[in-house]
Amino acid sequence: MKKLTFLSFILLSFQFYAQIVFKDPSYDVSILSNGKVIELSAEKINVRFPSKRQPKIINQGTNKFLEIDGQIIQMNILEVDGITKKMMRKDTAFERTILTKHSEYEMNYFRKDLGLKIINPENQWVIVNGRGWLIWYFKLGNVPKKGQNQFELQLYATTLVGDKIIFINAPMSKNTDFGESANMVNELMESMLVK
Repeated sequence: MKKLTFLSFILLSFQFYAQIVFKDPSYDVSILSNGKVIELSAEKINVRFPSKRQPKIINQGTNKFLEIDGQIIQMNILEVDGITKKMMRKDTAFERTILTKHSEYEMNYFRKDLGLKIINPENQWVIVNGRGWLIWYFKLGNVPKKGQNQFELQLYATTLVGDKIIFINAPMSKNTDFGESANMVNELMESMLVK
């Protein structure tokens, strides 16, 4: 009987997580308050990152990136379809599972859509100011040689706010100081304010 109940639980869990879909809502990145506050906003959510540094926005087609002390930072808000209000309670295991599924989704994009190798993926769960974050990073293989600034390493920090994922990405080239970029991402995580 116990085996049957456990198996039913596993099957229901798999069915639930198979229904989770990540999608890009319309969002905007802007810089406010004398150039030191980064604002990330989408429908029904506004997140601010007061910064000690001087960020600037780089427009690249329809995309906006930040540059902070020479480091490119991508920030985004992703919508997670399939999460009900009942599921949005503060549950660390649930948050971690959703964010892990999102990291797998992103790595599959690099593998399948871009044809790149994922080398030595690592992740860790941290609590910053009472909020759970999944920090994950990996090296890229098969990167086509174009220009001098090839991104060979990807560092991400993601957190769940309701049915949205707040996403910070620091792509790094061979000459980038990983420790300095990690400190920058950590500063952003520590400063995050949800409005």
